[in-house]
Amino acid sequence: VKGVNKTDVAVLASTFGTLRRVMAASMEELATVPGLGAKKVKRIYDAFHKPFLPSSSSSSGGGGGGSRGGARGDVLRLAMLMKNYREPIDFSLARLEEAEKILVRWKNAMLERGLDFTEENRAEYEEFGPCSKMLAALANDLNMSGVLANLHRHGAGKRLHNARRLFGSLRLLGLVSFGGMQQWQHRSAVEEGVSADRLEKIEGDIERRLEALEQKDWARADEIRDELARQGIRLTDSRDPSTGRRITSWEQES
Repeated sequence: VKGVNKTDVAVLASTFGTLRRVMAASMEELATVPGLGAKKVKRIYDAFHKPFLPSSSSSSGGGGGGSRGGARGDVLRLAMLMKNYREPIDFSLARLEEAEKILVRWKNAMLERGLDFTEENRAEYEEFGPCSKMLAALANDLNMSGVLANLHRHGAGKRLHNARRLFGSLRLLGLVSFGGMQQWQHRSAVEEGVSADRLEKIEGDIERRLEALEQKDWARADEIRDELARQGIRLTDSRDPSTGRRITSWEQES
């Protein structure tokens, strides 16, 4: 992140304890960190919450799938994990695109193998443990190639067991949450009846509304919601219990 030095990183680590907590922190929480001015706070927050890639949308049929609202913090996290901790982090466009495609494939695989992210399954799914071989790779001097190999193994597996281990592993690494997968499942279902151009427009409007809410521009947020309502799109807001971030799902009213 531009302007953030080693001292800032050390203070962030001592304040939040883990990288995941830094990524989930609000601007108000980041502003309490000693030595961080307003510009650094905004840059750090934007690095984990703003899209890294232009939004693209396509049908998720056939096990492929497109991005929903552009690449966000989960893509950044995976891009970081795709390198050994001794190597420089690669945030090139090519690496971010690769990370996004992998995440799309893994998320779709969990749905295709039979996981159903409805509310009645939340408690059960959040007890799913990670892959033991992945944990062994982590314990072996953060062997990230071994971690990724086991994630890919479960992502390509055909059994429900593979989907459960994949979710438990990705959740441990901070790459997915139950709420995020709940939203992914919902959007995968509604995409079948919505054109790609229409879907991209809806997702863009939702993203702009979320940005307006973050900036406390309530009038703009209400304006976007009301316009979508006139188009037959009903929004539902919720909070991801793992990160506290606002999640907006939508459905097309008949």
